[in-house]
Amino acid sequence: MDLSQVKDISQVRAERRPFPVHVLDGMESAACFFCAGFLGRNDAIYVHDAGIRDVLAVDHNPEKMALMEPLYPGWTFVRGDAYGVRASLDRKFDIVIADPQQDQMDRALVDLPIWQNLANKVLLLGVNNGEEPMALGAAEVMERTTGSWWAVFPQST
Repeated sequence: MDLSQVKDISQVRAERRPFPVHVLDGMESAACFFCAGFLGRNDAIYVHDAGIRDVLAVDHNPEKMALMEPLYPGWTFVRGDAYGVRASLDRKFDIVIADPQQDQMDRALVDLPIWQNLANKVLLLGVNNGEEPMALGAAEVMERTTGSWWAVFPQST
């Protein structure tokens, strides 16, 4: 997919990757970190299609974020380092989705308690090891591409 040629959300939808859609049931707010790499085909498209309107999208790539904005109207877009933005937030979201690049997945997993602190109901974390998250309390792990998984961490209420 040539990202610069994407003009319609249906183009992103056509390229989406496996995602545990059921985790979005009943969610009213979401934060998507590291979301601009493929204009949200791994995560944001599912949040959009679930009808969640209170959404924070965070990524460090200003060009890709600019391409995303017209595709996801009404969302709040923050351009910056996900870890820095995360530290500055003063609110929680029903679901937090963190989908770092594969070379950053280990760091994201080390920061598990910090990510969990932002989520009222569910943390969905991109990981490169399907077994370690289960040992850390994930309720399920779903393979999405070769070498990467989604780990679902329900939060106690």
